[in-house]
Amino acid sequence: MPKRTRFALNPRLLIALKLLVVLAVLCVTLAPAPSQAATTRCGTEIYYWDSTFTDNVGLRAWLAIECGCGAYGWGVITPYRTFDNAVC
Repeated sequence: MPKRTRFALNPRLLIALKLLVVLAVLCVTLAPAPSQAATTRCGTEIYYWDSTFTDNVGLRAWLAIECGCGAYGWGVITPYRTFDNAVC
């Protein structure tokens, strides 16, 4: 008959695992909720390289999908931007 061995964890490994679980729980519970403005915003924000607003370098869009906005984006976010509201 085969001999059964008992599974035992190294005490240091067990403490490290407990610490990771506690940190994961804290990260989930303390993470900031998305702001209300970000979830209800619909439209297109276009980012430009400079104040002449000629070279488009990025885009963020909140598209109306059944009046809940889905986010889309590409490129670079700069201080030079325009925003066009979309009707949900």
